[in-house]
Amino acid sequence: MRKTSLCLTLLLIIGSSFHGILSTFLRFGLEQSENAYINLLIQGWKEGLIAILFLLALASKKRFTKIQILITAFIALGVIISLIQGVDFSHIIWGGRTEFSFLILLFALISLSKQWTKEDKKTLIKTFLYSGIAVVAFGLILSIIGHDKLTILGFRNDWSTFYPGEAPAFCQKEAGTDFCRLQSTFYSANRYAGFLLILIPLAWTQFKNSAAKLVIISAAVLSLALTLSTSGWLAGFFMLAIYIAYLNKKTIQKHKKFITTSTIMAISISIITAINFMPELKDSDAAHITQALDTIEAILSNPMGHGLAFSGPASSLFNAELLPENWFLQVTANLGILGLILFIWIWHETLKNLVKAKAVAALILIGILTQNLFIHAFEEPGLYVMLMCLIAISLKPQSTIAKKSQKE
Repeated sequence: MRKTSLCLTLLLIIGSSFHGILSTFLRFGLEQSENAYINLLIQGWKEGLIAILFLLALASKKRFTKIQILITAFIALGVIISLIQGVDFSHIIWGGRTEFSFLILLFALISLSKQWTKEDKKTLIKTFLYSGIAVVAFGLILSIIGHDKLTILGFRNDWSTFYPGEAPAFCQKEAGTDFCRLQSTFYSANRYAGFLLILIPLAWTQFKNSAAKLVIISAAVLSLALTLSTSGWLAGFFMLAIYIAYLNKKTIQKHKKFITTSTIMAISISIITAINFMPELKDSDAAHITQALDTIEAILSNPMGHGLAFSGPASSLFNAELLPENWFLQVTANLGILGLILFIWIWHETLKNLVKAKAVAALILIGILTQNLFIHAFEEPGLYVMLMCLIAISLKPQSTIAKKSQKE
């Protein structure tokens, strides 16, 4: 079971890093968009592997932790509210796919990671890092030779548009400009930014060679700047501020040159980019605010929740698109105030544990949760697969319900 779960997780990490570009190539580059088997493979391969990992976790007969109990309660609440609201079964399936996939994966990996050795965990991290280096290199090469080359792989020869069932556009242009936002192997620049928020801290902690570390992190920071992702930038600066605040003087002195160089480079790039694109960024953010206000209005009309797929990415599948551009608002609109409380409780317990373990996963989780205040980051498998894996292998041993009962 150890080897099986490890291999499936490795497959998820590699596949999710290249999911956007590979799925586009399979469907549209090879002109197989009408092939039911190809569509099923693209739509369900991640969920299929997550389902197998979940079953393996149940078969391991490990006692459930508090985090796993909270995840179970959250999922059960989502289904119950949807049934009470009379939501169609198809809405529950597709809404649950978006709302629960990453949490089911975390549930499974918490149990399965207890069987993994230190070498197994190192292999998972190295696999992500090497995949990440390939993704960053591909993105920067694209920015040099031209993003329009993606049309060769099946991307639509168009800019900044999305049509359900059609190939994604090869470029997301920043509003009112001809600047193509960097997205590398992902469907959008914001998703790629979230991926980089995981890669950069991991590269900082894992690579021992200073020269290699500088090159990789510099390339990743440059890529993050070129995404023009407001959510990515804000989350990145927040993570940096937290990290510096917790560094002791000895550590700061040891890495003084690197920290100074990286900070100056990041600030310079951000200022130059902001000066050039601030008017367009304001227009983009204004649209996000409008959608968030529409969602708040829906929440006030029914604080108990409207059910799965009412808002968020899944809602676009049912001709009733409501995109709050905020995962927390999405959860509240769909699962109500109680759903939001459970959702925050899950991450509170997770963060509390990771901070005690002094794991870099705590900093990364803070960054991704921050990004989710502005976009729907948890819908991206290239982001949530590695994040959930990092959390699971970093958690300190937790007391289970059974152990607590025995003590009492």
